[in-house]
Amino acid sequence: MRRLLALLLAVPLLLSGLCGCASRYGEQKTTVNYYPGCYRPIQDLRERENDVAKGTAGGAAVGALGGALLGLLASGGKWEGAAVGAVGGAAAGGVMGNIYAQKQRQRDDNQRLASYLQDIDGDISDLDITGAA
Repeated sequence: MRRLLALLLAVPLLLSGLCGCASRYGEQKTTVNYYPGCYRPIQDLRERENDVAKGTAGGAAVGALGGALLGLLASGGKWEGAAVGAVGGAAAGGVMGNIYAQKQRQRDDNQRLASYLQDIDGDISDLDITGAA
């Protein structure tokens, strides 16, 4: 029973580590009152970063529900089986949700850099998405 409780507590910690608690771009310190279009690329980066965390959490939630149902059915209706299935499903779903969201973010970054390439008309070989924004 103690192992099960320890496992139930360890999975949310693992998932929070996958999501990342802090922004890669730092805390927003500027209030944008004028020319919000100039700030828009940075705002897009922050929104996409939040989308990765949401994708991870959504995958974990769906995985937990599916795992709980599967564990309940496999254990013959015992709650312990549902709990173990939920933990395993949450871990697997969180990892899969994170992978999918990261791939989506990478695709968006590539599209954004291609757009910048057309606008800049120069060498952007050493430009990353943060610098471009």
